[in-house]
Amino acid sequence: MRRPLLSVSFVIVLLLGLLSVSGLRTAAQEGSPTASAGDGFVGAWWFTDVTLGLPSLGTLTADGNVILSPLPTEPLYEGAPFAILLLSGGHGVWDVTGENTADFTFVYLYADDSGAFQSSTTISGTLELGDDGQTLNGEFAFQVSQPDGTVIHADRGAIDGTRISLIPMDDLAPAGTPVATPAA
Repeated sequence: MRRPLLSVSFVIVLLLGLLSVSGLRTAAQEGSPTASAGDGFVGAWWFTDVTLGLPSLGTLTADGNVILSPLPTEPLYEGAPFAILLLSGGHGVWDVTGENTADFTFVYLYADDSGAFQSSTTISGTLELGDDGQTLNGEFAFQVSQPDGTVIHADRGAIDGTRISLIPMDDLAPAGTPVATPAA
C-alpha cells in the first residue's frame, strides 16, 4: 500500500513544481522588458580597497543586495590582544542614485582566533560606473563597533572595481593541456 501513496505524492510534488516554475517564468518575462538606470552595476566584481591595497570579491544583485567576500583575515594593529582577526562575508544593500552612480551599505563581522565575536564594521559609500561599464570607483566611510555598539574606530577610504567577465575555458587551459592528477 505504501508504494502507490508514494507514487501519488511524487506526482503531486512534481506537478506543483512544474506549475511554480511556469509561473516564475511568466513573471520574469513580464517583469523585465526594459533596462533601467543602474543596471550596469549588476554583476560580479573584483574590488580593491585602494587605501589598504586589500582585494575582495563582490556581487551586486538586480534586487539591490550586496554580497562581499573579503580575505578571511585582516592585518592586525601592533599590540592587538589576539593573534588573528577573522572576517565574515559582507552583506548589505545598494541603490541607484543616478545614471552611473550608486550608494551602498554593508556589514562585516569580526571574530578573534578563538571564534569569539569581537566587532562589526559598517561601510557606506558611493560608486561611479566607468564609461566602459567594466570598471568602477568610489569612496566609502566606515565604523568599527564593539558588540555593545560602542564605536571604536571610524575612517574613510577609496575603492576601485573591475567586472568579472566570462572567460572561455580554452583561454585558461587550451585543449590538450594535461589534466592534473593527485600523487598516489
